[in-house]
Amino acid sequence: MANYQADVKALLQHIGGKENIRAVSHCMTRMRFVLVDPAKVETDKIEALPCSSLRRGLSPKAIIHNVKGVGYVVSALKKSKKLIESFQPDVILGTGGYASFPALYMGTRMGIPTCVHEANAVPGLATRLVADRVDQILVTFAESA
Repeated sequence: MANYQADVKALLQHIGGKENIRAVSHCMTRMRFVLVDPAKVETDKIEALPCSSLRRGLSPKAIIHNVKGVGYVVSALKKSKKLIESFQPDVILGTGGYASFPALYMGTRMGIPTCVHEANAVPGLATRLVADRVDQILVTFAESA
């Protein structure tokens, strides 16, 4: 079983099981849960699941966090490559945000047409990192371009 499947099972367990979910909605970068009993959520365990962000700063804690984050990015790139190879998409569409970076980056490396949509007025880090590589950039605000 791939790690992401185990991570999803762990997330489900830490939100109180599927019986605690009243509704779920999602976009490319987020999932939103409406829970029956929010008190069942084990926030500390969810935050311990493999995921990372970039911490700006030079404190030892930020540096350690970012070094670990590099490992997560490398892992996500490898998983994205395997997913792209197995799924063989015609195009990859990302909506900005850190969650779309691995698939967009690997798609560009593998010759798959790619497109990123930036909904914010100021493009985020993930969009800026792939901007020179993707085939098309879509913006909501003219000043984003």
